[in-house]
Amino acid sequence: MQLNGFTILMTLILCYSNVLSQFKPNDTALYAAYPIINQQAVKLIGDSIAFQEFASKLHSFTTANHAAFHVLHIGDSHVQAGFFTEPIRELFSSIYGYGGPGVVFPYQVAKTNGPPGFSSSSDYTWTAKRNVKYNIPLPTGLCGHTIYSTNPSASFNIRFNEDSSYNRIRNLTIFHSNRDTNFNYIVTGDDSIIAHMDSSFQDIRATRFIFGKDVSRIRVSNNKTDSKQVSSTITGMYCNNGNSNTAITSVIGVNGARYNDYMSSDWFIEQVSLVAPQLIILSLGTNESFEYNKLNLTQFASTIDSMVSRLKNLPSMPIILLTTPPAVCRSKRVSKRIIYIPNTYTALVRQVILDQAAKNHLLSFDLYEAMGGEKSMKWWALKRMTDKRQIHFTKPAYRISGSLLASALARLMENQK
Repeated sequence: MQLNGFTILMTLILCYSNVLSQFKPNDTALYAAYPIINQQAVKLIGDSIAFQEFASKLHSFTTANHAAFHVLHIGDSHVQAGFFTEPIRELFSSIYGYGGPGVVFPYQVAKTNGPPGFSSSSDYTWTAKRNVKYNIPLPTGLCGHTIYSTNPSASFNIRFNEDSSYNRIRNLTIFHSNRDTNFNYIVTGDDSIIAHMDSSFQDIRATRFIFGKDVSRIRVSNNKTDSKQVSSTITGMYCNNGNSNTAITSVIGVNGARYNDYMSSDWFIEQVSLVAPQLIILSLGTNESFEYNKLNLTQFASTIDSMVSRLKNLPSMPIILLTTPPAVCRSKRVSKRIIYIPNTYTALVRQVILDQAAKNHLLSFDLYEAMGGEKSMKWWALKRMTDKRQIHFTKPAYRISGSLLASALARLMENQK
């Protein structure tokens, strides 16, 4: 007997009603404190095909043995710091249990910011690249960031916060350059525990390591074992705790990134495929809105189409959810002063994203409207919840925006009762 979307979602609601109630978008205190929030926009948008695919994906996960339900949140500077994604991680981990941190990168070694929960350090200098820096001749892949060294003795450390649920790691996959010219690696954990390379995992640009027990610290050291090996190029890492039927929520964010920057990354699609996402959330568009009249909206729509098509056809057949960017401001000189006014191009970018979601039968979340619409960033700025340029939110405001998206995800199930 074929299950329809209503039956599937009802099954999920019966299993997770207590969890879903925590994320229902009816927090009167939140809306009272921030009346700019558009409560009517706190919902996922989609047609029957999009809703059915989402329901079927969840149902297939709950009725079979899987490694983890992997949510992959890809974006720009709104995503890189990780605060926007945290409520989404909390939602899925509350439902399924915690499966590990997912995608990580030594951001501090690359001299940039990263999500909370872990930090990195190194006694060596590594060359760094973001996928927006086309003048640096290094490849990019999974994370949109790369670190590079020709020193066969170079290493770096990643420490997962002791007070965080991040700190239980059993498996680590390192994504790197071609195996024949890239250094090998020695990976150690707490108390110098040596991770063993998983010989059953074969990929030319990825190596998997297994620890004998949970670790909260990782040291990755270059290990030259062949004269052909000349450097170490690392494009990302993926960690989990080895528990099946759990949830992993990963953050991939690059400051300044656009849709086209990810599509231009050498090994991005290939390496995303290896982390098997079940749900991919794309939160891009802010940087396109600053291209003003140089932005070709037709080409922009085509780039979204291309990225969505390639991601949907991954072996894990992920659900794709597009979010619109917040209503950011732009600078304007008035006499000798710089003022900040709403960036009207963001509305154009927003509409293209919503149109492409509808065209491709995808889910979408209109963050632009949910956070208050065209002039809303001025309101958030008056509350001292943005940066000076009124482009980025503060940590509390990012958590609010993430909570609205988490609420919308929960509401999709709740409203099917």
